[in-house]
Amino acid sequence: MFSHQVLHRSQWHHEIIEVVEKDGVRYLHFGNHMRQSAMSLEDPHHLVLPYTRHMMACLMFIPSPKRILMLGLGGGSMAKFLHHHFPQSSVDVVDINARVIAVAHQFFYMPKDERIRIHLIDGEQFIDQAQTGQKNVFDLILIDLFNAKGQVSSIHNAEFYQKCHQLLSPVGLIAINMSRANGSNYQHISTTIQENGMTTPLHLPVGETLNEIIFSPTLQTTPLVWKNLQPKASALEKQLNLEYSHFLQRMVKVNTPLWRRLFEKGGI
Repeated sequence: MFSHQVLHRSQWHHEIIEVVEKDGVRYLHFGNHMRQSAMSLEDPHHLVLPYTRHMMACLMFIPSPKRILMLGLGGGSMAKFLHHHFPQSSVDVVDINARVIAVAHQFFYMPKDERIRIHLIDGEQFIDQAQTGQKNVFDLILIDLFNAKGQVSSIHNAEFYQKCHQLLSPVGLIAINMSRANGSNYQHISTTIQENGMTTPLHLPVGETLNEIIFSPTLQTTPLVWKNLQPKASALEKQLNLEYSHFLQRMVKVNTPLWRRLFEKGGI
């Protein structure tokens, strides 16, 4: 199927898991051409895929996260990046696929230490169970739930996002990797977040792809984090070597009505 060198191929239920390598980059596929994850062998902590870099725009709003929850592991690129660059943080990662977790450790150098906890469970079930424990515990919740068919359908409901918001710290934010391939699902999630007592979502399209990152901050986050975004973007660009100036310019352009209101209040 690929011209790449195939390093691993296995099956989990009806899903094929493949690890392939080409030109110094290792990729994770779920039995088709779509790249679920990628890692540079020269720099394993670098975020190769554009959508993973765009997800890190969340750090403009929450620059020093202490507790991070990730729904969806893949090859572990974002978890590994955050673990490396934010030694004061702890990362909880949720994935239902035991084979993917094993592949992330074996082929994508996913760290094994006390600052990364991996939960072998369905993401929606984890959120349900977390409601019974301590609430308001995560500064960031990153949602990246895809399988071979695309975005998983379990996240297309208001209750799921309401429960996720209940797990955020008072100053916290949810970042969602969305696919615009299914326009109705994309629009439904965007309006669901806005219409269910949550803040107005911010959108960040990912280049020429069909991916778009949606950011949903808490009510307390919004008035606190809009200040001095340009200096924050510049500082993060130097610290993390990611294109934060581009992220900010793109977000201003795409979210112009909201940004204009914030600018008029002295937010930026």
